[in-house]
Amino acid sequence: MGSKLISTGCSFTEHDYRAGEDKVPVDFLFWDHHMADYLNLDLHNYAVGGSGWDEHIYQLSCAIAEHGEDIEAIIIGGSQWDRFAYPYPAGTDQVCPPHIGVPQWPGHVYESFENCQKHLPYHLLKACLLSTFNAMFLVTKLADSIGAKLLIAQMILH
Repeated sequence: MGSKLISTGCSFTEHDYRAGEDKVPVDFLFWDHHMADYLNLDLHNYAVGGSGWDEHIYQLSCAIAEHGEDIEAIIIGGSQWDRFAYPYPAGTDQVCPPHIGVPQWPGHVYESFENCQKHLPYHLLKACLLSTFNAMFLVTKLADSIGAKLLIAQMILH
């Protein structure tokens, strides 16, 4: 039985980020702090703001490689609805998620994403959902591989 709680997710879980603030107040507790306290486990946070399921899987893999079977539980704060999982693995096209107010960079194919939204909305939705289910299956198997409990929570933007 492990002694650690691993958390990962988007900016709702990342401890260095708080929307609209210059910095996180010293006494501010994120939702995963409360879970660690409730479960009496040592919290290790791997969340990355602005990330989606591909990053959540990567960070969880890194945490498991670092802590292994000393992990008792894993919690994932799934990104808000419009960032479920962009259709990289199951998509009709290799598209990148939108980044509002960020200059485009070489290789970023936002126009392709807009084209899929406009002309293939149901194919795009299906690809996003399949990618999300694939990610959830993978994190379930990662948790099972070390005998850890798993909780996936959907973060909701207010």
